[in-house]
Amino acid sequence: HDALPILRREEQQWRNHATVLLDTRRSAHAGSGTASSFEFAISAAASIGVHLALQGFDGQLVTDEGAVTGPGAFEDLLLDTLAVIKPSSRPDLTRGIIAANPGTSGLFIVIAGRLTADHARKLALSHHGNSPALALLLDVPTWAPGTAPEAPDETAAQTAAGVLSTAGWRVSTVTAAASEPS
Repeated sequence: HDALPILRREEQQWRNHATVLLDTRRSAHAGSGTASSFEFAISAAASIGVHLALQGFDGQLVTDEGAVTGPGAFEDLLLDTLAVIKPSSRPDLTRGIIAANPGTSGLFIVIAGRLTADHARKLALSHHGNSPALALLLDVPTWAPGTAPEAPDETAAQTAAGVLSTAGWRVSTVTAAASEPS
């Protein structure tokens, strides 16, 4: 009898990967102090990142300034960075989108402040492939007390959500009222 060749496939340790893109643009946020949309975005990024780490995901934090790098585990780098992060003066998310390289495999999560329809289209076009893309969009004007409300037909956050949803993203929109503890 001829022995059948035995094929061995090297086992690889495969872990899920997630990229969290945090919008830190000063122009994309409103409100002040701990009640600002910027602080809410930071808290959301921390909560999401810690949850992903506890679920065994390898992660990467990216801001509109680019990828956040450093020694240590994702969760530690994430929390250390978010503890001291400041708003940026960047006009858009282009540098962050490029650094995130959302065309690669893995979960892509965006936590964004004010997004124009054009910014949302660029974000939507940046993500291709079969990996899930999720967006947490902040309805920023709701964090700015005393400002005139936007036209009742559709807010910028709703427009951006529509663009991303049409592109296959899962989108949630958060208002200041919904972010307050009950």
